[in-house]
Amino acid sequence: MRNSGIYIRLVGLMMFVLALSSCQSGWRDMELEAVRGSSISAAEWVENDYTVLFFLGPECPLCENYALNFNELYDEFNTESTQFYGIFSGTSYSTDEIIAYKNEFGVKMPFYLDPEFELANGVEATVTPEVVVIDGNMNTVYRGAIDNWAVTVRKHRQVITEHYLNDVLAALERGEEPPYRETEPVGCFIE
Repeated sequence: MRNSGIYIRLVGLMMFVLALSSCQSGWRDMELEAVRGSSISAAEWVENDYTVLFFLGPECPLCENYALNFNELYDEFNTESTQFYGIFSGTSYSTDEIIAYKNEFGVKMPFYLDPEFELANGVEATVTPEVVVIDGNMNTVYRGAIDNWAVTVRKHRQVITEHYLNDVLAALERGEEPPYRETEPVGCFIE
């Protein structure tokens, strides 16, 4: 009788682990609706050496402040084998609000919608702006902040001393291990 209790708990634990892993891997097959242009399947990202996902919110002050940085990184590192995407998770923002953000701040990368938080949850993104870099095997290479400028949403350093994303992408471009795997992002909660 005692062994059956252990067996039941083990089966329950195994089912929980399988359910958790399927939730986290489900994003790899999802379709992302484009804000403008054609939709894309996350499965297509296996064709890239690297995919850079910026989780954004049009009302987040940091997303506004980082718009120039997004474009500088895009101009330097977006290539045929490294693709950049802006991701808007949830349904808090209308397409018009997202397009207005894109137009006002001139953000160059294409924007996609993640209304059910499937991608954000799958790659464990929690704030905007947060960046996640995945490789062609759909493994996370880097997740976190763009740099160390923001201390909080409203407090910033005078001088940026760590350029996390730039350093990661430059190392990957050289075929080296990235100097960072994860940093603590600062921003507005994804909701």
